[in-house]
Amino acid sequence: MTIMKMKPATFAFTVFKYVSIILASLVALLPICVCVLTAFKTTEEYNTTSVLDLPASFAYFENFVIAVQQANMFRGFMNTAIVLVVVLIVSIFTGSMLAYVLNRFKFKGSGVIHTLFMFASLIPGIAT
Repeated sequence: MTIMKMKPATFAFTVFKYVSIILASLVALLPICVCVLTAFKTTEEYNTTSVLDLPASFAYFENFVIAVQQANMFRGFMNTAIVLVVVLIVSIFTGSMLAYVLNRFKFKGSGVIHTLFMFASLIPGIAT
């Protein structure tokens, strides 16, 4: 459908839809950009510049070395990987069993159970 053939209400909704998507993307990406920019700044540079200013050099890796050595980042990555694998295995088994039952047997309330499981699967296991 071209812009010329759109009704004004449809055009307004389409514009609103895309503007809201762009704004939501900016809200989600801005903190990540700030963290990445800040990671490459020296302490003095961090204290004297805005958070959105580019660092003087992207070759400053001392912050990453400190994070790996003092914060034990590799242990955290390993713990995250373990939780991820366990949650995926449990979720796949539970989802497979539920899908079999809901597909094989038709009973009262199966649609409600299906809908509830779909909503529950949208929430990451680590969040629960």
